[in-house]
Amino acid sequence: MSSFINKLTNPKTGKKQKCFALDDYYGPHRYGYGFPVDGSDAQFNDFGKAKMADCDFYNDDEIKDISN
Repeated sequence: MSSFINKLTNPKTGKKQKCFALDDYYGPHRYGYGFPVDGSDAQFNDFGKAKMADCDFYNDDEIKDISN
């Protein structure tokens, strides 16, 4: 598995936006979905610790667009 950008519904706002999908965030092969707290879309060139600190992260169970 790998990390990527995905467009999903932000559980906090209920709006679709691009988020970081980070492999192994919650354990082996368990993604963490990071939505920038400022409401902007995640950008590929923003993968890094500084930008990740400004995100709210959720697991698969908290994201309604994900089908397991």
